[in-house]
Amino acid sequence: MADILLQSALKLSKAERILLVEQIWDSIAAQRDNLDLTAGQMTELRRRVRRLRKTGPRGSDWASVKKRLTHRSGS
Repeated sequence: MADILLQSALKLSKAERILLVEQIWDSIAAQRDNLDLTAGQMTELRRRVRRLRKTGPRGSDWASVKKRLTHRSGS
């Protein structure tokens, strides 16, 4: 069945395929049931949550990343 759906989806335009993916993703997000995580995944998730609570969010906002990339490329 998945192969038939994929073949049908590939006949759509790029814009139509993007809309389809968005609709599928939205349908998954709307289901508030729990995902089945392995013990390892759950351990990693808990580790990351502890780190977030201890150190706060890490990373860079888009403006900072863009500035670094622009500076790096010399543009």
